[in-house]
Amino acid sequence: MTARLRADLFVQFARAHLPSGAERAVYRVLAGTPDREWLAGEVAAAAGADHHETDQALRRFASAGIVADTPSRGHGHRYRWHPAMAYLRGGEVDDTATDPVCGMPVPPGVPHTANDGEREVRFCSLPCQLRWTSDRRRAQVRR
Repeated sequence: MTARLRADLFVQFARAHLPSGAERAVYRVLAGTPDREWLAGEVAAAAGADHHETDQALRRFASAGIVADTPSRGHGHRYRWHPAMAYLRGGEVDDTATDPVCGMPVPPGVPHTANDGEREVRFCSLPCQLRWTSDRRRAQVRR
């Protein structure tokens, strides 16, 4: 994957899913060190972000499947980059689909999928999958 494509993927993902500067800073820290586990305070210091905003971003990222979180005795949670998001930081992107909600390219094997008849629909994150599912249900109720 070229550096330009990686940058374009990050910009596209940031526009769709990272509305605040703190979220973008936290994202860069975690994506830049995919194998390291971080405490929220460590991420805040590395990102130069407010602790409260960092904690909110990390919780949002965990619920979206962007980071994996594990309880840490006496320290809250430890966070690390979710392996399924490797394509955003430069992993190979083969056989990509397009997320129908935000337009992000999505590789096979991501954890966020749904079936639309016989077709598998892939999503870049849990919020996109939930929005698509919710929109489909609303459309079916209107019929």
